Amino acid sequence: MAVTIPTAPTEHVYLRLCNEYFESPGGHIRIFRPRELARAMGRVGLRVDGTSFAHALHSPYWAIRCLVGLHNEHPGPTRAYRRFLLHASQSPVWQRVERVLDYVWPKSLVLYGTRVATGRP
Repeated sequence: MAVTIPTAPTEHVYLRLCNEYFESPGGHIRIFRPRELARAMGRVGLRVDGTSFAHALHSPYWAIRCLVGLHNEHPGPTRAYRRFLLHASQSPVWQRVERVLDYVWPKSLVLYGTRVATGRP
């Protein structure tokens, strides 16, 4: 199983750029620390086997959205960057670049877990 959460550093950046980020419907409502999530996974019978980072190209996208207005869908930097993200998601070159950038400013933390036998069905 893989559990993905936003990284705390990126969430703090977005929170500083606009209060609206945590108040939007469907948005994130709290910032998790990786150890908190690992403990919660353990409580439900999952052993954390590894971690990774992902979605670095999305980090600037959310910063731009916060700066120009989270709900501003008018043509401009938000739409332009979204078009770039669509292109990048299909480009092997940009996918390799993103894997490197995942260690610089990742948007997501991924915890990989395995269900631990509990003796219960």
